[in-house]
Amino acid sequence: MDLINILKENPNINITVKAEELMQFANYIISKTRQEINSIIEEEQKEVLFTREEAGKALGVTLMTLYNWKKSGYLEAVKIGKAVRYKKSDIDKLLMKGINSK
Repeated sequence: MDLINILKENPNINITVKAEELMQFANYIISKTRQEINSIIEEEQKEVLFTREEAGKALGVTLMTLYNWKKSGYLEAVKIGKAVRYKKSDIDKLLMKGINSK
């Protein structure tokens, strides 16, 4: 049985470990932490795209307002084929600064 399993099964146990086992445990914790951090970073780097309807609803504006904002450069649109999409990160920025402060 390895140290990790012992600790999981007996969280209140006092134990004596060899330095090698302690290093293995530390490396395991570091590895798991890196995996979790990388997973969070990867998830945040994925760009979510909203349809015109979703963007309008999120911002509380009409499709015509979205069109005008796109045309004026106030809100950038992404074209995927014939479809128009809006980046969630751009929408979030507008919401953070307040869309009425245009």
